[in-house]
Amino acid sequence: MAEKKAAAKKPAAKKPVYESQESLYAKAVIKMNEDAVIVQHAYKAENYRRAAAMFELVGDYEDAAELAQQCYRLADETEEEERVLRYGKAREKEEKALESKEGAGYEYGKAAELYEGLGDYRDSAQRAKACADKKASIDRKGRLKHTAVLTALGLLVLGAVLFVLSGMFTYTIGRIYEKANWEDNAIASYEKVGTLLDAEERIAGIQGRKDTRASHNNYVNLAEGEPGKECWFGTYKWLILDRQGDYALMMLTNFTIAEHQDLWHIPYNTEQTEVSWLDSSLREHLNTVVLQNDFTDKERARLMPISAETTLQHLPAESGETDYVSLLTWTEMNRYKKIMNKCGGIDYWLRTAGTVPGTAVVFSAMDRVIRTGVPVSAEELAVRPVILVNTAGIMDEEEA
Repeated sequence: MAEKKAAAKKPAAKKPVYESQESLYAKAVIKMNEDAVIVQHAYKAENYRRAAAMFELVGDYEDAAELAQQCYRLADETEEEERVLRYGKAREKEEKALESKEGAGYEYGKAAELYEGLGDYRDSAQRAKACADKKASIDRKGRLKHTAVLTALGLLVLGAVLFVLSGMFTYTIGRIYEKANWEDNAIASYEKVGTLLDAEERIAGIQGRKDTRASHNNYVNLAEGEPGKECWFGTYKWLILDRQGDYALMMLTNFTIAEHQDLWHIPYNTEQTEVSWLDSSLREHLNTVVLQNDFTDKERARLMPISAETTLQHLPAESGETDYVSLLTWTEMNRYKKIMNKCGGIDYWLRTAGTVPGTAVVFSAMDRVIRTGVPVSAEELAVRPVILVNTAGIMDEEEA
């Protein structure tokens, strides 16, 4: 009896409860449709695969098999979309690195990470390596730059000590500057040490090289320079206004009182009267005093006669009254005004008579033309001469 009572008290084993195919199918459909509220591709693809597994558990109930395959396909497509997007972001980072100066290393690093996450998709592996290499190169240069800065600071400290003891440090810096072609800095360093070692000879050598280059560049500008280029000819520096073949029309530039005494405080005409350019004292001054004092015989031989009567002077005159040193006309000033923007700071005469009798047109320091004119006897004005130079064969003179 006791055994029967004990058996009666023992709990009965639980029977397994199986969901119906209909219930599993419904849950699988819900899982499949959750993609509408999932944004991230990775979660969406995983959701599709779980739905596919649930449809497979349903077995042959209704269209469960077809929906399982559809979910697998959607998962594959979603993963492909994610790879395309990630590949695109990696390319954007790579392109941004190309355009960036300061943050290129960071962008290449991000691009490499994105490419590496794509595995063997397209050319991701190759691009990941290339970006990683570029980042490493930039980082290495950054470290070298940092080291260079620290080294420079160290040299400055050392130089401060050595400067107290001797001029050798400054001389050494001059040698470094010279090797780096920082010629002005090298000269400045050598000048500080005076007669130490060969400092004076080195200054002379550097200055000689600078003069040779400047001379060559000047010949090139004279022979080939386009309008807007500057070059030395005679005593003065000139601005090329026009070039017709071998003929260069040039106007004085960079006016300074100390260097241009012949052209400062000169009236258009010494007598206050109604006068034309042909009869003005300024024309005579330019074609006698300036022509003789400011050009050598060889340079005067290259000056071409330009018309003293027409409004344009960019070609040699074939007849009529001519000048070798002249002024711009009102017409030419308008024609070359954009180029002449380099020339400012003073009031200077133009060749054209003003609209008021007894005056001549003036171009003011305020970049304004006084068309009514200024009295011809006014002495407060300057002169910017124009010359027409025949540059044919002028490069041969450099070689000579």
